[in-house]
Amino acid sequence: MNTKSNTIYETLHHTSPLGFSYEWRTSAGGHIPMHWHEEMELLYLLNGEAILNMDGTKVKLKKRHPVIIEEKKIHGLHCLDDHTMFLCVHMSKEHLKIYGDDLSKTAIVIREEELNDKNFLHYLHICQLLDQLTRRFMMSDDEFQMEADGILLQITASLLRYFSAEAYPVVPGADPLSIERIRTVIAFVGDHYKEPVSLHDGADVLGLGREAFSRFFKKMMGLSFLQYVNEVRLSHALYRSYGHGSSSAGCDGAEWPEQSKAV
Repeated sequence: MNTKSNTIYETLHHTSPLGFSYEWRTSAGGHIPMHWHEEMELLYLLNGEAILNMDGTKVKLKKRHPVIIEEKKIHGLHCLDDHTMFLCVHMSKEHLKIYGDDLSKTAIVIREEELNDKNFLHYLHICQLLDQLTRRFMMSDDEFQMEADGILLQITASLLRYFSAEAYPVVPGADPLSIERIRTVIAFVGDHYKEPVSLHDGADVLGLGREAFSRFFKKMMGLSFLQYVNEVRLSHALYRSYGHGSSSAGCDGAEWPEQSKAV
């Protein structure tokens, strides 16, 4: 379907050879259903209001407070107004292995209530670097990606040095085959959410019985298959309620409203 005539915003998405992907997003009432991905994610709210749903808890994001979502962590996001704007960064721990330790055993944790005299200045420095990255983006030139990678490496180093802890498994059994099978199911739902979709339909996609499929999906995604289908439908219904008729793929593979270059 041609959506160019309905396009309100324009997507800008950089992918770095160092394993960083980053983009600035403007979302009018956007909603991402519960999902997970293989990279660590950093969210930095610049304007508006948004609620992060993770670990069964809904948390209202604070402006200019970085939030880390570990890889394979099940989460969703709901933007509450017409002017929600944020920076979204994905960091691949696999790519960062070139610098030494296996980071898959390390988790990044930033809790505002746990900031103290020892780490507050480092936290503030990370926020300043994220603001610097945003300002440099507005002056985008041929050297921008090189400079952005340098800033993101500084941020990652500070996160590992001052805000890291021992990781714990977040998606049991998340082997490459299971990940690929979940991707297949998610793609199926994305293509058919407007139609009646049953548990039997989802099971048929993977050639499993309904009970086996139901256990597998719940284990991998943290919610039932039919709950996920409803989440996807809700995301599109909320988007249409804001008067828009098109959407674009977001950094998580879910669908988002078209995004703005302007920050």
